[in-house]
Amino acid sequence: MPERIGVYVCWCGGNIADIVDVKDVAKHAAEVPEVVVAKDVMFACSDEGQRTMVEDIKNLKLDCIVVASCSPVLHEQTFRRVAERANLNKYLYVHVNIREQDSWAHQHDRKGATEKARELVGMGIEKLVKSSPLNPIRVELSSKVLVV
Repeated sequence: MPERIGVYVCWCGGNIADIVDVKDVAKHAAEVPEVVVAKDVMFACSDEGQRTMVEDIKNLKLDCIVVASCSPVLHEQTFRRVAERANLNKYLYVHVNIREQDSWAHQHDRKGATEKARELVGMGIEKLVKSSPLNPIRVELSSKVLVV
């Protein structure tokens, strides 16, 4: 069970931060007992953003990370590689989509979008609190088939 969680809330330029108060979301996440560090970052996917996460994982001995940013379709593999570079199990990373599922969906409700982001990040944290590390497995396959 993870006990040392890092949370990174991305501004995504203005795509997220123009609607969601990312500083407030990070501050709220920092109040969770298992969260050791919670930061808002301009571009989590940038070299600098990734470097910050790797350094925090190593220096703060984080067990896992939550990244609240854009769609996992774009950057899930990016952040899994961040975990691997920091010698962290890549499956102890949770991606929270606060761009498409929040800031873009609630452009006319800044307060509501910020509250939703807080809740989404909280769910990501809770998922990690209840998680165990996964490890890839290798399964031998047979090249034989049965046609019925």
